[in-house]
Amino acid sequence: MTVTDICLLSASTGELIISHQYIKRSQPVLLKPLYQKLKNQSVPPTWAEEGITYHYIKRSGILFVAFDDGETSNNYVVLDTLSRLFHLCKDLIGSVNEESIKVNILMVQEVLMEIMDYGMPQLGTLKTIKPYIMSDVVMPKTTQSQQIIGGLFGLNTPSSAGSLIKVAQASSKNEVYLDVIENVSAVFSASGSLSSCSVSGSVVAKTFIQEGCQISVELPDDLQLLQGDGDQVGFGSGIVLKSWKLHKEVNSSEFEKTKALKYTPDEGEMTLLNYQLTDELPVNLPFRLFTKCKKTDRDVTLSLKLRSEIPPHAQVVKATLTVRLPKNIERSYIISDTVRQHLDHHKVYLIPKPNVS
Repeated sequence: MTVTDICLLSASTGELIISHQYIKRSQPVLLKPLYQKLKNQSVPPTWAEEGITYHYIKRSGILFVAFDDGETSNNYVVLDTLSRLFHLCKDLIGSVNEESIKVNILMVQEVLMEIMDYGMPQLGTLKTIKPYIMSDVVMPKTTQSQQIIGGLFGLNTPSSAGSLIKVAQASSKNEVYLDVIENVSAVFSASGSLSSCSVSGSVVAKTFIQEGCQISVELPDDLQLLQGDGDQVGFGSGIVLKSWKLHKEVNSSEFEKTKALKYTPDEGEMTLLNYQLTDELPVNLPFRLFTKCKKTDRDVTLSLKLRSEIPPHAQVVKATLTVRLPKNIERSYIISDTVRQHLDHHKVYLIPKPNVS
């Protein structure tokens, strides 16, 4: 198995962001037809065509594509290499998107050089590759933080030291960054009242710390765990985890006893906890929906008002409002100056600002 090229393409425009050739090819790869195929067809992550085997993954609006000589015996190795390339860029740069890749093009090129050896995938980790990265990180001018801090674990409380923990070590460079990222799905009735709600999330740690240290992330004391038989472990009226999955480095028995995430970190990013909450939430949702219906002799006008009640220390990455409308609808439009809008097939994609309607 020999990978000849790796390239990064914009998933929205097909623009070539960066590419690196490990072995010279006898025939060039045409990127424009390749992008059209990926955009317009449902293709598997690996396929062969005209003597070339293509491998690709899509992450953060970027297509990571690898080509080989068509003699690959293990496609998983190439896909895993592309996935590790994304995570290495994320650990080194931070937020991975088109702009951050372009301004850090030299650093990404260095990572591409180190992740392969004459087309053979290397088991590179952040620890092994970092000493060979000479470039410094450049922050994009228009960078906006995509971190969600707090979430339903602390929705109505100010941001605490959990967002940036200074580890008690002699070196001031020892730092751990924590993100609580949650996905909230809610169904509202015609009157605007909440019918059902589901919340799933994850606790993600990005660690830059000396080896041999153990970190303990303390979760709220009133956190409750729902066992398989339906019994709750814990007391109080706090958050109830219906299901959860821990990282292999997290002490599971300690988590069930003390609600603490104790782990020995590796440098880079790791998801400590994936969880799903019960339907009964002890806190209010971070948004409210108001409905108004006006009927005349000729038509019916339906007005929806979505109010964001996000606290200042948290941020919404994306909000999608799906409304079922009749097929004979005359027109639909959005009236708002505070959100980025996109209307497509009765789905409204919003990124609301805090405490605005």
